[in-house]
Amino acid sequence: MPSHVDFSYWDQWKPLLVANPLVPLARHTLHAGLDWLAMPDAKERRKGAKPLNSLRLLHTSDVHLGSDYWPEQATEAFKRVVDVALARRVDLFILAGDFFDHGRVHQDVIDFGLAQLGRLQAPAVLIPGNHDLYLYQRLDLNAPSKGIHLIQEYQGRELVFEEQGVAVWGKGMEDHHPKNYPLRGVPDLPDGLWRVAVAHGHYVPAAETPDRSSPIKEQEIAALACDYVALGHWHHFFDASSGGVTAFYSGSPSEKGEIQGSVNLVTLEPGKAAQVQRIRIWD
Repeated sequence: MPSHVDFSYWDQWKPLLVANPLVPLARHTLHAGLDWLAMPDAKERRKGAKPLNSLRLLHTSDVHLGSDYWPEQATEAFKRVVDVALARRVDLFILAGDFFDHGRVHQDVIDFGLAQLGRLQAPAVLIPGNHDLYLYQRLDLNAPSKGIHLIQEYQGRELVFEEQGVAVWGKGMEDHHPKNYPLRGVPDLPDGLWRVAVAHGHYVPAAETPDRSSPIKEQEIAALACDYVALGHWHHFFDASSGGVTAFYSGSPSEKGEIQGSVNLVTLEPGKAAQVQRIRIWD
């Protein structure tokens, strides 16, 4: 299977074709298609020992506690999210950014959020989002005794939970701009464990050119050797899986709608693809 595709011929033909408005789209589509041909399957990329345990995790994002628009609804939504995690007895809780709505939220809102996380019976992994990245500069949420793990490092950090049999990678957000790449730098995670990545940003299909802040490219997802990628930033449920890698946006639990107001219950079992169940939290 080829590891590189030569597109130099485009430079020869560019003067003749540049006036055709369809050429840029065709070129980008051809690039994307050949990228898939050159890309090994996710199972081939994952080497070493496979996990033997089953794992159940709850994935949420974009709660926006302290919202200027629906503060009470966000508060009730997060309480229900934690209720779901407890009822389903999850092994891991992931919050993929924008836990809070902005950096000026009142202390009672912060205390409420921490108290809800404290109800969990499983480790909680959080990353900042574009709304709350500055909030964490004045807070220390890393409280191992409470099972709260905040990843803020701009280059990314890997957390290993031996008891649960899972390794989680995420990264902080220095700023929300087009040169911030939430999935850049994901390492080869340890063998024998489930591998989960967490990212907050804007999904970009292979046939599109990134022009938004914090882009998450379809090709980047497909290149990961992960069992699940937990995404945040989009407020609706969305399947961004690619190249055999399971990746989803959970959407915001705090908004009510056909494709909002839910969380993802993810089940990982040996020898099977990740199973993602969307659970609505509003009646």
